[in-house]
Amino acid sequence: MSGTKGAFWSALLLVVLLVFPASALAQVGQSRELHYATIHGKASVQFGARMYPAGNTPVYLFTLDQSARVRQLEREAYKRSHKTGATEDEASRIVGELVDTLDKIIPKLPRTAITRTNRKGFYRFERIPPATRYHVIAFGQWEDGNYIAARITPLIKEGEKLELDLRDDTPWEEQFLVK
Repeated sequence: MSGTKGAFWSALLLVVLLVFPASALAQVGQSRELHYATIHGKASVQFGARMYPAGNTPVYLFTLDQSARVRQLEREAYKRSHKTGATEDEASRIVGELVDTLDKIIPKLPRTAITRTNRKGFYRFERIPPATRYHVIAFGQWEDGNYIAARITPLIKEGEKLELDLRDDTPWEEQFLVK
């Protein structure tokens, strides 16, 4: 009986080796290595006519799903501040209210990662999963109040090293609208 079992297993092994090349068998149980991405850049804030590094500022990394509420609030504020007949003072008040609201909700939102800028305003996110788009938001306080500097990334590729500078004078469309 043991000879019959041995012949069976030998025949089965031969069939497996004929059907599956050795290279395929070597990969069984091994997953493909994921090449994470890096997102880095400099955050800056405008004060008067000059740009300054946004040192020691929290920088949040959100997927677009995670930042949906932020983008919704921004769209609503944008519409109200750009409506026909809105004065510059009204628009400024609306933007101020938006920034105050974001100051309360951004730190509480689920996020992919958070870091801080160094004293020169540079930030870096490493080991970021590819194949998605992200919303990168620097949010801090400056001499005259809160500021926000944000950008939405293109689709991140495996192994990509994306340089993404954040400036508080970037047009709203580039900070919050998904294209």
